[in-house]
Amino acid sequence: MATLVLGIDVGTTSTKVVLADPAACVVAQASEPAALHSPHPGWAEADPAQWWANLRTLVPKVLAVAAAATGRPVTAEDIAAVATTGMVPAVIPVDDAGRPLRAAILQNDARATAEIRELAAALPGLDFVARTGSALTQQSVGPTLLWLARHEPDAWTSAHTVQGSYDWLATRLGATPHVERNWALESGLFELKSDGTLTPLHPVRDALASLAGIKPEVIPGVADPGTVVGEVSKQAAAETGLRAGTPIVAGGADHVLSAYAAGLASPGDWLVKLGGAGDILVVSGYPLVDERLYLDAHPVAGLWLPNGCMATSGSLIRWFQSVSGGE
Repeated sequence: MATLVLGIDVGTTSTKVVLADPAACVVAQASEPAALHSPHPGWAEADPAQWWANLRTLVPKVLAVAAAATGRPVTAEDIAAVATTGMVPAVIPVDDAGRPLRAAILQNDARATAEIRELAAALPGLDFVARTGSALTQQSVGPTLLWLARHEPDAWTSAHTVQGSYDWLATRLGATPHVERNWALESGLFELKSDGTLTPLHPVRDALASLAGIKPEVIPGVADPGTVVGEVSKQAAAETGLRAGTPIVAGGADHVLSAYAAGLASPGDWLVKLGGAGDILVVSGYPLVDERLYLDAHPVAGLWLPNGCMATSGSLIRWFQSVSGGE
């Protein structure tokens, strides 16, 4: 009987695959490097084709590592489900065959500064945080899509859907096109109701969506973490070594899932987390909206993660270490 689960992490500098026994421990893990591209100042991009190529390498590798560690054969038949996680909110315009139309625009990309200023000036009375749960910043998807429509109209007009990094990889494996709840929340393209419901902004009824030129059909439906969103297709199985028909489960944003794994499970639990960026995350029993904070959706239904985030925390510590010569 299949008892293991496979987690796939789309990171900024690497793609990682982890094979775990939920009742015991991590059985094996492996990673492959991923390149970050900045063809112009302020741009941050990655190639989804490299994520897929890495996955094709990593699945057989992690199964071999698991077999060596356990002293018995470990195959794709032992995997009960697959889930994806990664950076958020990356933006990938995808055609009707599921192929990316350009490189992924990552969450730390800063190309849409003019579009951010334009949208803010055009809607001076709109409280973006109260309306969507997110401030209008370089992480907002609306300004990025407006930039895409202006500067790369072929990619925008050909876009059948827009997806995030880990959602696209799940779709490439065979899942139904979707955006995971945290991508939706951080995108600024959904209205956040007091009960935590997310409703897509519609260009006919909403000035923000209209000004940004959002096509309502281009944003797929929202999937909650833990939801089965499809199964591994025969083609994906042939390319990766996974078993066709393996359930694909919606994962979530990397920093959210790592906080949950660290023990943030009840209101009042909190965590200081330093990577390249830094976060102070606190579990809340309601969607706490504050202009000083980001708001993330906890993977457990009904819980939320207000997040004080600084994009360069760990990077600054490394920089100080390099110039000071200290530990």
